[in-house]
Amino acid sequence: MEKSTLEYALEYAGKGWPIFPLHTPEPGARCSCGRGNCQNPGKHPRTQNGVKAATTDEATIRRWWGMWPDANIGFAAGGSTKIVILDVDCDHDSGKFGDETLKGLEEQYGSLPETWLCLTGGGGLHYYFSYDGGDIKNDVNFLPGLDVRTTGGYVVVPPSLHASGRRYEWEGAHEPWDSQIAPLPGWLHDLIAHGKARPSGDGNRFEIPQTVTKGGRNRTMFRLAASLRAKGLTKSAILAAVWEENQKRCEPPLERREIETICLSAGRYERGPGLDKLQVAAVTEEKVENAAKGDFESLTNPSVLLAALRLPDPIEREMKLVELRGRAKELKRTRDFDRVLKVHQEALRKEWAQAAQAPEDIDLPDCPLSGLKCFGWSVDVKGVTRVSKKFSEEVQQACSHPVIITERLTNIDTRGERVKLAFYRDKRWKDIIVDKSTIASRQKIIELADAGIQVNSENARHLIQYLHDLEAQNAYRIPRKRCVSRLGWADSVRGGMEFVPYVTDVQYDGDPKYAAFFGAVRPAGDYIRWKERVLEARARSTALRAALASSFASPLMWPMGAQVFFLHLWGGTEVGKTVAQMVAMSVWGNPDLGALLRNYNATYVGMERMAAFCHSLPLALDEQQTVRNNRYFSMDTLIYNLCEGQGKGRGTKSGGIENVATWRLCVLSSGEGPLTDEKSGGGGKNRVIEIYCKDKLFEDAASMADFVKGNYGYAGYEFIKAMSEPTAMEEAKSIRDACRKLFLGIGRGTEKQAASAAMLAVGDYFSSVYVFGLSPDVAIQSTRTFCYALAGYLTDAAEVSQVERAYQWVCDWIAANPGQFERQQPGGIPYHDDRNKLWGKQTEAGYAVIASTLEEALTQAGFIVAACKKGFVERGYFVPGPKDVIKQLRVGGNRPRCYELVMPKLAVGELEEISDEDPDDPWREEQKTILFPGAQG
Repeated sequence: MEKSTLEYALEYAGKGWPIFPLHTPEPGARCSCGRGNCQNPGKHPRTQNGVKAATTDEATIRRWWGMWPDANIGFAAGGSTKIVILDVDCDHDSGKFGDETLKGLEEQYGSLPETWLCLTGGGGLHYYFSYDGGDIKNDVNFLPGLDVRTTGGYVVVPPSLHASGRRYEWEGAHEPWDSQIAPLPGWLHDLIAHGKARPSGDGNRFEIPQTVTKGGRNRTMFRLAASLRAKGLTKSAILAAVWEENQKRCEPPLERREIETICLSAGRYERGPGLDKLQVAAVTEEKVENAAKGDFESLTNPSVLLAALRLPDPIEREMKLVELRGRAKELKRTRDFDRVLKVHQEALRKEWAQAAQAPEDIDLPDCPLSGLKCFGWSVDVKGVTRVSKKFSEEVQQACSHPVIITERLTNIDTRGERVKLAFYRDKRWKDIIVDKSTIASRQKIIELADAGIQVNSENARHLIQYLHDLEAQNAYRIPRKRCVSRLGWADSVRGGMEFVPYVTDVQYDGDPKYAAFFGAVRPAGDYIRWKERVLEARARSTALRAALASSFASPLMWPMGAQVFFLHLWGGTEVGKTVAQMVAMSVWGNPDLGALLRNYNATYVGMERMAAFCHSLPLALDEQQTVRNNRYFSMDTLIYNLCEGQGKGRGTKSGGIENVATWRLCVLSSGEGPLTDEKSGGGGKNRVIEIYCKDKLFEDAASMADFVKGNYGYAGYEFIKAMSEPTAMEEAKSIRDACRKLFLGIGRGTEKQAASAAMLAVGDYFSSVYVFGLSPDVAIQSTRTFCYALAGYLTDAAEVSQVERAYQWVCDWIAANPGQFERQQPGGIPYHDDRNKLWGKQTEAGYAVIASTLEEALTQAGFIVAACKKGFVERGYFVPGPKDVIKQLRVGGNRPRCYELVMPKLAVGELEEISDEDPDDPWREEQKTILFPGAQG
């Protein structure tokens, strides 16, 4: 059986290694510390004192891993262990070439001895050595890609988890249990001790020997290249100089490929301050002055001519050449001088042409992505410039500061491509994500000026060409990543579905307004305490249980094809409705207002976009009463819009059509009143389950709110992981269908409401099993009880029907306005109140109402007249005439067109209370068998 992390930690402590707990990487490139911008996920300490808290005490270690069972393990190097670790970073995508640096060192000094070796999850290596001295300190990047860890430092040890998803592991036979640790090699000690001050021996004081024989060529050329790098030369200049010295001094010369590799390694050291222009001019002045006094051989010495030709100032360059030509004229060898000069000029032109065509590494300070190359362009701290093929001349500036592409992003929904641009201004790097079309259009690319990039109508076309060339030439160097602009289910590149943000290789690139919303879906606090406290509160309140069920049911609606619906909690103040929403949203992340909990203060379009962003997660809307009195806001319109599950096709600025957003979720709402009323359409009532909260939902609502603000986000990840199993959705569909039959059999609610309630039952059952740890048998009985309690809140079919509600309204309207109708007095004499306008009269069947008056009243009350008229006819609420339901009757001496309504005969009866304990309920045993096969009792 594989050992646990705790067992590994205790085993290390048994060897005398001080260890301590580290944070753990989490899906979505996050860290258990909860910071959205964590730079070292899974690598920094959980303990307050960090590495200083490292210990070998077993009780302390058990206590730590009791609190954080998935914690990574940190080992405190140096100290009493006398262990020093060489950390070799090999992440070429991030510009870390520690493996190449180490290879070069081993070629010079010999291979490292066999010792303990750890393979890091990021592709690097940790070499362990013993060392008794005290002159070595922790040093980061003491050579390119090489770090050292000793006293005061620490490393991550196996089987810790890396952010890449891989684990640290010991390499083969080089485990600390089965092999011996080697002492630190002397040459490596010297390099570590001298650090960056001596990148390659004597640095810029290196003097190359006159002759370099076989066996010392690589080392000598590397030291020469490093010394030139220390002087500030560019990589192309270093290559040219080292190649020339290789041809002159090495016996036999090294091949071009070997020289390029050597110069590449040296080029990764930090550049020196560079040669001062005055110093260059002074050296050239001295050479030309001496040559102008000498013979023809001195005059045509290559070092003299090349020094003059390489002067950056064209006037100064021409003056030196005139001075040399004057001496040649004195020697009467002007033609010979011009012939030699022409040869050197031609050679230098070819060198410049090759330099313009050769892809030089873009070398920038603290560059976020190293190793980029771009033919024909020069990129440095002064900006981006096109390199002309003309000798020593640069033209066409694309930008006055460096700009590079660091990422290529493909949206998993739209398949549209974007790029991340990084640019260096104000002594720091900034970045921005833009559409590919933006950097392909002269009109659009100017918009980047708003972000701080120096682009205008003059340099726009050059910047477009540069960015095109940069991307095309670095297709395999610029990392490609998937991006997303929303939460929830998405197609996986490996087939099937995956849930955002629980995906390691997807990043957010959507609307900045929702970035905080996206970042709020993360874990924090203590999962075990959350389960204990929420389970206890869930057992006390049907309303809270329904809210939690809606939260868990939401991500199941997309794969199960369920329709969007509202779950609305309403009642007086201080009953805990908002806290219930917070508890439900703490399943997924930070439930605070402004994070995952939002309010109704938004437009219809804003609400649609919020729902599209959530996609599969519940949309929690608080304080419905904030828009109740807004005459421009219709709750029915909002319900219909959101429950459609898709947005409207809206146009774009460029004349196209926006992608139509879709969603499948539960809208978890709260307010002081119900969402619907007697005037609401039947479709609106059908799509809402409203729960009246009469009593307080929590013993201490404020305490519960504070608790879930600090403990959240674990349950959602666990739930999605469990429901992603192949058979889970099929089981969920089976339970949903059985629950829907149960609600219909109870006789409460319409088919649509029964379907919505069945989804709540599914969320309740699976959360009971996979999150709260109930056994399937116990969860079955618990969910069944919940179904019966929930059925009491479903709306009767008569309440949903607009026709029935309209008929009841008309009866009440007539009863409330007796003075508007003629009534029969004793003796059959009609009577009405002369002070009021006459609307109709009393008849034997009920009342005759003037047609126009009734239609106007229904319209003002919010009912659809045509639907009501048809429904009244079908239900027999109108007394039919010879040809139509409208007939002419005598009212007040006139004969207007009237509807004659049949008035109901009221009967007094009791509403039978629904109870799952009712022994006469015929559905009790039958549904238990359908919904929960094999359940007993």
